[in-house]
Amino acid sequence: MTQVSSRAADLDIARAVEHYRDQADPETASRFIDAIELAVRRLADFPASGSATAEARTGIPGLRVLGAVGFPFLLFYTCDDDAIRVHRVLHERRDIDAEFQPWI
Repeated sequence: MTQVSSRAADLDIARAVEHYRDQADPETASRFIDAIELAVRRLADFPASGSATAEARTGIPGLRVLGAVGFPFLLFYTCDDDAIRVHRVLHERRDIDAEFQPWI
């Protein structure tokens, strides 16, 4: 299954990598990238493995959420017959409702 990430998701990941590189070390930043890649591969194999609570919370049809193992980040995604679309990758303490307000 094809995996597509939005510009916003790419920026979210880049900011997190920069934060880990600056505040921790390059090894932690690398492990974060590995965790995100692992989560996306998991979604490609098991698209429904994320929780549907994101749809209920935001009202965005089909929006699901999956955590990145070992890091406090959540991948918000939708899936259809041909692709997994990662829309945002947000720290779990972010105001999720505010982040998705422009979509609603």
